[in-house]
Amino acid sequence: MEGEELLNPRIDSHGPVNNLRFPIWFGLVLPQVALWGIGFIRPDNPIFLVIWYVLTFFYMVVSYKYLNAASYLRPSLSKIFIGLLGGLLVLILEVFFSELFPNIQGSQLSPNMVSFIPLYACVCGAVWEEVLFRGILNKRIFNGSGVGLIISSLGFSLLHGYLSPLIILYFLMALIFSFCNRGKADISASIVAHIVVNTVVFFLNF
Repeated sequence: MEGEELLNPRIDSHGPVNNLRFPIWFGLVLPQVALWGIGFIRPDNPIFLVIWYVLTFFYMVVSYKYLNAASYLRPSLSKIFIGLLGGLLVLILEVFFSELFPNIQGSQLSPNMVSFIPLYACVCGAVWEEVLFRGILNKRIFNGSGVGLIISSLGFSLLHGYLSPLIILYFLMALIFSFCNRGKADISASIVAHIVVNTVVFFLNF
């Protein structure tokens, strides 16, 4: 995108920062498999919960190292403010959409998973979806072009909305997240916006 500062081209320990394999497997697939397993294990022992949060902390450390290596996280007060505004706009959009389609519901979580969800859903999931769609697809591969904006937004909406009317909502959400980063080399603003949305939605529902 014209006017953006250059991205850090350096290679981190997980391979090139524009490689899709690590973000997809580590950022999306692994957490989903772990949470899916929890839904069947039904752990009642608090020690299991402690172990889970220790592992989640390790997961967040690795995630931060990746963000740092790829120069995806360069927060500032202005980017945080833009992210907060973007998150608020998405939440307003979700309220409007729920009024327009009152019978459409998103994915439902097992009650056994609620204690294990917050850090992943509110932070880690938001971070890695931004890395994959706004970072790698939009900025790295398509250089922030209009084509990249459409492809990354469509991919994000297909991941969340399946083939229901929700796909429209998530496509619009993706556009808002992308515009939060407009003119910036990193994705700090959209990460903040995504975390705000996920956190509010999670605590309103649980």
